[in-house]
Amino acid sequence: MNSDIFIPELETETAHDYRSGSRICTRVAGVTFDGRQLVIARLSIGENILLRREPTNPYDPNAISVECQNGWQIGYLNRHLSAMLAPFFDTYQQTVHGNVHCITGSLRQGYSLGVVITFSVP
Repeated sequence: MNSDIFIPELETETAHDYRSGSRICTRVAGVTFDGRQLVIARLSIGENILLRREPTNPYDPNAISVECQNGWQIGYLNRHLSAMLAPFFDTYQQTVHGNVHCITGSLRQGYSLGVVITFSVP
């Protein structure tokens, strides 16, 4: 057995140096709560989505919500990414637009749907 095998460190969102205009492609977190699976089932690839800061969120003061154009919630950016991006959103003070990149998973028993989105840092 070769003991010289190199296993690179896994890249995480906390390792990035984001700047205004950086393009981000990420999974949406919290998609299995509050009927969000039904919302995701109605999404289309390329559909416009909205990202809004929720500074009064009781679970995460850096929370950034991901929503459909009609206001239905899809989920949230994950905690680590939200912590990095909250200052950009706070400075911008407007809703950020993005798109559905792909939909993953299934609604079959035992599975759930997921969403990958793209957007630019404000």
